[in-house]
Amino acid sequence: MRFSYIKNAVLLVFIISCTTSKKISQSDEQTLENLRNHIQYLSDDKLEGRRAGSPGERLAMEYISNQFRVIGLIPKGTDNYYQPFEINERIISHFHSAPVK
Repeated sequence: MRFSYIKNAVLLVFIISCTTSKKISQSDEQTLENLRNHIQYLSDDKLEGRRAGSPGERLAMEYISNQFRVIGLIPKGTDNYYQPFEINERIISHFHSAPVK
């Protein structure tokens, strides 16, 4: 929840900094609104951090590939917009880690 406040504060500072230097055109306002909507969706708690292999990752993957489709990008992955790859996950337990000097 705290991250959401920080994210919104950073976004607000960015928007204010853009508006103080010059008047924003209608197309720029639409671009900022689109960016805000994409950031809000991809950082939403329902995506559960988008950890690899999680349902949240699948939601993010589907959202991004749909946005690619909407803007007309040609799929270049091995499976439409997707390119599968392996992740070697390493979990470090604080019980087995070396002390930091």
